Amino acid sequence: MYRVIRFVGIIICRILFRFEIKGKENLKQDTNFIVAGNHRSNWDPIFVAMNLGTNVAFFAKKELYENPFTRFILNKSNAIKVDREKADIKAIKDVMRTLKNGNNLIFFPEGTRNVDGTAKAKDGIHLIANRTGTNIVPCNIESSYKIFSKVKMTFGEIIDVDEFEKLEGDFSENLMDRIASL
Repeated sequence: MYRVIRFVGIIICRILFRFEIKGKENLKQDTNFIVAGNHRSNWDPIFVAMNLGTNVAFFAKKELYENPFTRFILNKSNAIKVDREKADIKAIKDVMRTLKNGNNLIFFPEGTRNVDGTAKAKDGIHLIANRTGTNIVPCNIESSYKIFSKVKMTFGEIIDVDEFEKLEGDFSENLMDRIASL
């Protein structure tokens, strides 16, 4: 069912937006990875997923499951339900299991949409990448998100989580700086 949903999403996105995608070659890895991007719109997970294969999971806030249609789509789309109001250990374990099973993960380090770009990244990405040893592909999405507007997506070079760990400063802030520089 995920393939059908992804296919429909790609068609809708290609009709409604114009895409300029750079660095797509960075998504061709021998092992699974986490795509970490900035998050300004509800379109972002769809934009990223349309560039990845079918072995992709992502977090979805629990509030999205209140609508029956959205719940159906999320349940069929490898979404991992997360309660952002608490430390959701079940969601963290689910995503770690997903990564250990060889799936890729779409992750937005800010934890929520960040329209003006001022929110700080949370530490979840550090915990997940470090505990699973999964490398990260940074992704920057630029768009006005208006119908028929251009969406510029840049996928950066893969970040070796062990090497990135050695950098001075906060892991999540360093990652957001890398995303912003794309």
